[in-house]
Amino acid sequence: MRMMHNYFRIGGVAADLPYGWMDKCLDFCDYFLREVVEYQQLITQNPIFLERVEGVGFISGEEAVNWGLSGPMLRASGIQWDLRKIDPYESYNQFDWKVQWQRIRVEAVNWIPPSN
Repeated sequence: MRMMHNYFRIGGVAADLPYGWMDKCLDFCDYFLREVVEYQQLITQNPIFLERVEGVGFISGEEAVNWGLSGPMLRASGIQWDLRKIDPYESYNQFDWKVQWQRIRVEAVNWIPPSN
């Protein structure tokens, strides 16, 4: 059963959930939670998976700027820049907040166990 991007609307959803959807969703959650440890091992310890993904998708800050990346992709490359901070719109200037650019990346790296 698929939910398309147009199911969600401002102020709610397009229609009620189909009959039985909640039960299927809860069944999946039960199944998934039992398997999380195996999934975690597959993505952090499986040498075939690690060989395919390590170093893939790395973009330096210089490349990110040259390619015109913005938002999370720019910050993930190590550039501390956010349009909402530089040129605040809506109510962003009413809040005291910092551009998150390195903390999330450092936490993600610290979470992944070292490969052998």
